[in-house]
Amino acid sequence: LLVDPIDLQYDAKDQQLLVFQGLSNITDAAGGPQLVTIRYRHAEPGGYLADEQARQEPPRPTSS
Repeated sequence: LLVDPIDLQYDAKDQQLLVFQGLSNITDAAGGPQLVTIRYRHAEPGGYLADEQARQEPPRPTSS
């Protein structure tokens, strides 16, 4: 059985998922699966990341 690959990126320090890239179970208009990239933002101890902090982080390249 062949399965399309997924790419996952983790924060080594905090051991949290940062990025998921792969096929989604949400279909497009033609009924096919969509290739998605989901970037996660996690709460910091004592509060959440401010929007300006999140924008300062450059996107990390994904590998296939």
